[in-house]
Amino acid sequence: MISQPLNTGRGRRSFPLQSKTATLPARRHPRTAAHASKVSRPQPLKSAHPHSRDPVWKKHLVRWQQISTGMAIVSGLAVLGLYSWTVHTQSQWSQRYQVWQQMQRNERQFLLAQESIANALREVADRSDMVPLVPERMIEVPFASPGPVEPHPGHQAALRAASPTEKAPPFYPVGY
Repeated sequence: MISQPLNTGRGRRSFPLQSKTATLPARRHPRTAAHASKVSRPQPLKSAHPHSRDPVWKKHLVRWQQISTGMAIVSGLAVLGLYSWTVHTQSQWSQRYQVWQQMQRNERQFLLAQESIANALREVADRSDMVPLVPERMIEVPFASPGPVEPHPGHQAALRAASPTEKAPPFYPVGY
């Protein structure tokens, strides 16, 4: 197909574009009308080898190329997934290791504070005029007999306000 010039606006006529499968119109020679009837449409191109087929080895090579491309894509995605899992695992391990180290530091500080308080109490006891603990000076307190447990006064008001069909809220002690 012959390309047509663009209309640049210099007085040239623009021709409508034709599809790729269309053929060019026959040129009309002003001298003879008989020449126009002799022009025929062009025939489609034929292969130089009418029965040419790809050799078997070429088909196998193309098939192996397709398979190896697919395998390369799958293995690339697998490596990408494994890499992201490894990075995520290392990040999680690092965060948990930092938490574990912080807990160890807190435990050491707690033990140090506990021992320093115990040592301070020992020093106070040694410096003061406290009587040493001996079995002859111990006071025995008898155990109290078990009796009915009376709830907290604020809790009793809540029990009265609740309807008899509703379950009473649990009572939690304030502290020891």
